[in-house]
Formats: sequence, structure tokens, C-alpha cells
Amino acid sequence: MTLSKTQQFIEDDFFKPLYEKYKGLMEETPEKVININGVERKRTKELLHKEFEKVLSIVNNKFPVYLSGPAGTGKTTIASKVAETLELEFYMNIKLTDVFELIGFMDAKGNYVETEFYKAFTQGGLYFIDEIDSSDPSVLVAINAAIANRKMVFPNGTVDANEKFCIIVAGNTNGSGANENYNTRNLIDAATLDRFIILNIDYDERIEKEVAGGDGNIVKLVNKLRTIDTPFRSVFSTRFIQKFVLLKNQGFSKEEITKILFTDYDTYYKNEVDKLVDAALKSKNGRKTEKPATLSEIFDI
Repeated sequence: MTLSKTQQFIEDDFFKPLYEKYKGLMEETPEKVININGVERKRTKELLHKEFEKVLSIVNNKFPVYLSGPAGTGKTTIASKVAETLELEFYMNIKLTDVFELIGFMDAKGNYVETEFYKAFTQGGLYFIDEIDSSDPSVLVAINAAIANRKMVFPNGTVDANEKFCIIVAGNTNGSGANENYNTRNLIDAATLDRFIILNIDYDERIEKEVAGGDGNIVKLVNKLRTIDTPFRSVFSTRFIQKFVLLKNQGFSKEEITKILFTDYDTYYKNEVDKLVDAALKSKNGRKTEKPATLSEIFDI
């Protein structure tokens, strides 16, 4: 079919520029097939962390996994998505400071009070401990037998693990104790660490770009910030991107954003990243993080 000049104009000079500008909104996310041992387990359009399938494969073989990495890299999300993919209940604790948080206790009436760990261990499910390196190391020793022998002594008796019991833990360190950025973390007993496969979970730039609404300028900014040395500890995680995008979309000024998100911006960051901040604030090529309410909002008219 031959297009008229008017139709050609509309095709070339109207729709194509709009498509190029907003193709991120219009193009459908490709479906990803998740396989386990060569068998299709799930189809999803979610953007999963680059290390997700490694974790999934290990957990599917009932081997405990320790996810080690900086704050905000998606460790908790990985664990919950593994449970979802394997169709397991997800049970979670954030650090353990008392052994009774793990094994439970008998109340004044002689009734056993269950814990998240007990439910996962006896009923089947994925048990996740976040901030394990902030836990009391002596409490973690209690979990060794459960992992090694799949048998555990609880106040109401000795129990064998359900065949569907799995465990993932996560920390900002690899269990070797405090460091410059995480100076309150505990040293984890070597016998406990020996029971886990330790995987390093770093920031995934694909996910960060998605969080930034497709705006590569924001990702460039946060990557640069991670290289700057300052006298204080600053974490520029994926959560920083979420905050930056939120404040930008809500119309906060550059001065307001830098005051909210940085400690002493003018002294330690301005010379290094000021142009990147400007580019990230001025950029309009990224997708909005929330669906625009009207057509005029989508096409800026």
C-alpha cells in the first residue's frame, strides 16, 4: 500500500519520534523461562537479579545459601522469589538475638510457642534470616545440627526436617566480622559458615536502570558516588535511586534533593558529581516510575 504525503508525514514525523521517546512504555517486557535441572519451572516478565538462578539451583538441591553483599542489593527479594518459584512458604527473621527466637519455648500453661524456623522446619518452606551477621553467634550455633543432620531438638521434642525445608541467610559481610562500612557486624563461627555456600550479591545495573525508570543518567550518578571516599560511611544503594527518582518526580529542587540525600554535599561531592546530578535531574528520556494518569502527561502536551 502506498502512503499519501500526509500519511507519510504522520508516520515519519509524528509517530516515529513519539515511539523512540516512549518505546520503553510501549514495548512489552519479554517473558523469561526459568528452568531447574533442564525442566521449565516458571515463566515471568519480572526482572530478576543476575544471581537469582544460581541461588535457585542451589536451594532446589536443599543446600543452605549465604547471600553476602552491601545494603540494598536485593538479597531479601532474591530469597522471596526463590520461595515463590519453588512454591514454598516463606518464613523470615531479621537477626536472632536469643535462642528462643529460633527453637521456641513452652509457655506458663505448658503449650509450645512456635517460631518461624519451627514452622519452616516441620511443615516445609524456605526459612530466611536477614542480617545474620548482626545475630548473636551463639544462637546461630544452634542451627548447625538442623542444617547438617536435618534433625533438631525443640522444647517439645526432637523433630526431623520436612523434605521441603530450605534455608537462605543474608548479611552485609561474609561472616568474617566487622569492617569499615559495617562496623557492628559479628564474627560468625566457622562451623556455621562451613554449612553454607556463600555467594556475593552485588548491585545489578539492569535492575537499577529499571528502578530509575530507564534513566541511565541516574545510574551513572550512583555508580560514580560509590567510588568517592569520604570521612563518613555513606551507602549509595538501589534504595538511593528510589529516593532520588521519587524526589525528582515530586518536583523537589536540586538544592533540596542534595540536602536530603547527601551528608555535606558541597564539601565532599559537588566537585565530583555536580554535572551528573544536573544531567539526572534534567533528563526526560527515562520512564516514569508511576503510570501517568492522562494522555497529556504521557506525551508532555
